[in-house]
This record gives sequence, C-alpha cells and structure tokens, in this order.
Amino acid sequence: MRPIFREGEFLLKSDFRLFGRMFTTMETFWTLKLFFVFVLGPAICETRPNFLLILADDLGYGDLETNGHPTSAAPSLKKLHSESLVFSNFYSASAVCSPSRAALLTGLYPVSTGIYPGVFWPSSIGGLSPSHSTVAQYLREAGYRTTHIGKWHLGVGQNGAYLPTEHGFENYYGIPYSHDMCPCQICFPIKEPCFGQCNNGDVSCPLYSNTTIVEQPTSLPDLTQKYTHKAILEIERFSKSEDPFFMYLAYHETHHPQFAGDFRNASSRGSFGDALMEMDHSIGKIISALKKKNLLNNTLIFFTSDNGPSLMRHERGGSAGLFRCGKDTTWEGGLRVPAFLYYPVHVQPGITHELASTLDVTPTILALANVTSRTDVSHGFDLSPLFLNHSQEVRQSLAMFSTEPKKAFEPYAIRYKHFKSHFYTRGSSLSDDLNFDHACRSSSRQEKHDQALIFDLSVDPSERYDLRSPEARKLRGQMEQLRQEYRANVTWAPSEMAKGQNRHLSPCCSRPATCEPFPDCCDCDEEGSFSSPNDRLPEISVISVGP
Repeated sequence: MRPIFREGEFLLKSDFRLFGRMFTTMETFWTLKLFFVFVLGPAICETRPNFLLILADDLGYGDLETNGHPTSAAPSLKKLHSESLVFSNFYSASAVCSPSRAALLTGLYPVSTGIYPGVFWPSSIGGLSPSHSTVAQYLREAGYRTTHIGKWHLGVGQNGAYLPTEHGFENYYGIPYSHDMCPCQICFPIKEPCFGQCNNGDVSCPLYSNTTIVEQPTSLPDLTQKYTHKAILEIERFSKSEDPFFMYLAYHETHHPQFAGDFRNASSRGSFGDALMEMDHSIGKIISALKKKNLLNNTLIFFTSDNGPSLMRHERGGSAGLFRCGKDTTWEGGLRVPAFLYYPVHVQPGITHELASTLDVTPTILALANVTSRTDVSHGFDLSPLFLNHSQEVRQSLAMFSTEPKKAFEPYAIRYKHFKSHFYTRGSSLSDDLNFDHACRSSSRQEKHDQALIFDLSVDPSERYDLRSPEARKLRGQMEQLRQEYRANVTWAPSEMAKGQNRHLSPCCSRPATCEPFPDCCDCDEEGSFSSPNDRLPEISVISVGP
C-alpha cells in the first residue's frame, strides 16, 4: 500500500472517532495494527527510502536454485527471494552488457542513448553521454548520497570523461568494464588459472577509486571481497548521515571466466557455482551490515541480471532454464532475467506475473524518492502502484531490439501482454554454435518473417509453437501496429560505439597509455597511479556517426 500521508499532513478528529469504533473486537485490533504498520509507519518514519540496486552479470533465468537449478547454492539470495516480490516476466532492455546497463540507469532504450552496437572496450572513444541523466544524478540533486561499486561498462573515455563520477555518483570503486577484456591468468587462490581465454592483448584490469587507478592489475580472486569491504564502509558512512542513499552494486559474477576466492571448490556446480556462491556471500554480508546499522527496514533492495547466459561457455556459461537461446538474442533466453524486490513492511512477499523491464527501474526509484525534476522522455514506467497498491498492468508492451540495431529492421520483437511476436530473428555465437537449437547459432543469420512469429508465452514460454489460428491473424495486426508506434516514437541517438577505439585511451596506471612496451607498461609501479592532470592526453577529435 502506498503511504497516503505525506510529511506535514495530519489526521482529522473524525479519523480518530473511526479508530474508536474499530476497536470493538479483537479482529479489528489487527486491522488497526496493520493500518499503523502499512500506512502511518512509512509516513511517520523516513519519507524517502534508501535504495540498493544489485546487478549480476550474465546470470540466466535458470541459474538460481529458486528458479529450479538443482545444484546451485545461494542461501543469501534464497532468503532474500523468499521475502521479496518476485517478477516472473521481467526483461532486460538488451541482451548484452553495455546497452542493458545504460537502459537500467536511464530508463531509455539503448538506441536512444547511442549505446549500440555491441559493447564498450577498454580503448573505446565513446561512452554514455552526460547529456543522458542517470538515476544517480537525479537522486544526488535531490539530496541522496550515491555510490557505485563494481562493473560500470558505460565507457571510460578521455581523462575519465565517462566514469561514474561524471554521472551522478559521489564515489566509484571498481573495474569499469568486463574482466574478460583484460589478460586473465589467475582466477582462483594458489595461482590457479582461469578456464578459457581473455583479451590478452589489452591492458591489465584496472581497479578504480573514483577517477584514480589504485591497482593494475587487480587480483580477481580477491575482487569480490574488496567490493564487499568497500560496500560495508559506505554503509558505515551512510549510517552517520541523515540523508538517504542509493548504492548501485554491479558484480562481475557470473560472467566468464568465473573467479572465486574463499568459495573455490565450495559448490557442486563447478567454477560457475563457486562464483555464484562468492557473490551470494557478499550480498549476505552487505545485507547484514544494513541490518546492523538499522538501515535495512527503510531500504528497497532490487536484484536482477544484465542479460541472459553466455551459452557458448557450455557448463561454465549459465542456464536460461526453459527459455529459448541465450545472450545476444531476442529470444526469451537472451532477455528474460531473474528479478525480485525486497522492501520490508511496504511490500508483501509473493510473485507477480505482470510485465516489467529494467527500463522501469529508474522511474520507479525516482517516484519512491519523490523526485519530480525529471522532464525528459522516459521509456520506463513507475512500478510502485504494482507492488504498493496491487494495481494491474502498469506496462502492457515492450519493444525488443537486437544488439546490432539498424533502423530499418528494429524492433526485432514485441511483447504484448502474454503474447510475443518476432518480426526478425537471428542467432549468435554467444548462444553457442553447437546449440541443439539451430535458431540460436550464429549460422542462423538475420531472418525477416513476412508473417511474424507469434507465441503465447503463458502456455508456451519456450517459444516453440507459432500460433496460426484466425485469432492469431488479428493479433499479428495489433502487434504490427504496436511495432510501428515504437518505430515512430523511440528516437535514435548517434552511435557511441561508432566513434571507434584509440589505444591511447586505455586505462594506464603509472603513465599515459602512449608508453611502451604496451600494454605491460601500463601496470602500476612504485611511482604510484597515473592521475596527474599535467600528464593527460591532448584532446582527441571525434566524428559522430549516426544510426
């Protein structure tokens, strides 16, 4: 139930006379108790909640034990899940990392922020433009303390122009892109090697504190413990302030190559299970820290994943469960992800089958924080009526864009209520070129469906049985109309990825990235980290390329 009394509002005498009549039986005592807990409680206590947004990496719908995986173990997430509102129809706005994160933090389809095609690399020239305000920027302007810990993956840029501190975060601590974009030799204690190859031709993984590199290379087996420690320190800082906080915690788990420290060989699911347990333990410690500082009851925790699993890694790539294909496709396995919301007292645990998306996270947070300063277009919806007032159908439809979008073909698919229609499909090597389902393989190139495929996901979540009934023909027409509305109303920004790459923009600890021999010369040395403005690179001219 949404609080109906805001700060400065009072009850009338007639309201108290009503309470007197309610107290006539023991049964109505509980009615009154619930009234005070769910209505007056939020109004009397802090009017603005804290927010902890937790994002896993490449965690598929079928990877958690709560979604049926037989050998996954994640006790902290299991407990959180049992006390949360679970979203069974929750979608990422993109099937790969960078665009999905841009959508999460802005509430805009990635084509509208220029985060396409594909993802950012360490030497990428582009990034998320500061002209696109993030949830952190709005919250900080409204008096929130803001911090980001973990994987950013929205660009580093010249002189750190795209780092989180340029997007509303007071503090940042983490590796600003995927850890497989660095050389990765050691993933487990006692110098045990990683499974699989990484990008050995680029700089070592840099660990940033705000805009300064404090470690390069950073140790992967110790990384999650460092993130946990930093988060607990931030919670300690928040507890001493009267201001509410927003913490965005983006783990590298369970992205390939999996790594683990304390939880190596702890899972019966191999290295993937070890990495999952490592993340789960971290989440448990952070929730315990919130509870210890009496912050938990006024903190909304939202957990989800950036996209579906990387099936090309086979048993170390994750599971989409019963859904078709995986990462980098617009099939269900690429975009439908686990999601649940914990907000004690305010939100009743359970499950909702209503349609929702990462696009909705920013507008929901801003609504709960009473932030009304946003005036730009949003592609997301405020979900709070769904979980506070038990409203139905906050969102009826969702457009699904490919990860290499071109205006002529997008959106690839439309979800409308419990139906989904594919106008174009293609597979991807990330969904495994040995996949038993040929539609998932990269050999399944872009295909236009003159008669769009249409599936009833309420009875066919695996997208196996294309509807051909007379009713389906009418529904195809509705879906095409919806698609044309999205084509007309979703604006496209010039591609940031099209700006290309420049080796000299790679994060480099001890000296500018013009050093030699590159990339080894970028590792930190005794002279300390590279942060001197006098040593920064000259401005690099960039020509924007349109969609």
